[in-house]
Amino acid sequence: MRGVEIDLLGRFTVRCNGRVIEPASFGGRRVRQLLRMLAASRGRVLTRDILIEGIWGGQLPADPAANLNVLVNRARRALDDPAWIQTTEGGYLLVDDSRVTVDVEQFEALVERARAAENAGDLSDTA
Repeated sequence: MRGVEIDLLGRFTVRCNGRVIEPASFGGRRVRQLLRMLAASRGRVLTRDILIEGIWGGQLPADPAANLNVLVNRARRALDDPAWIQTTEGGYLLVDDSRVTVDVEQFEALVERARAAENAGDLSDTA
């Protein structure tokens, strides 16, 4: 099964089909920042304005929208499949697909599971 794994906790790491994508494959830190933002909001559209502000802050390039498109294309190439990052009328999103895993989401799910077990008085299912 083809899949993408993204680690946001600790060192930023992206794996496609179990193979680590080297940072140089993204073509720069801004591409990695774009992917971090999309992963942190997986399944939700991030508007172009939010992405531009998050990537460049107050030091915008001459044509932010065109530069953002370049970054998105580089990220898609690095992931070996353009379908992982979708374009919408309002912006971009990382697909909400079971083949995409983000470590933050896994961590949050485990914390919620532990809370539910604690509330039920059953700590045997938290390992």
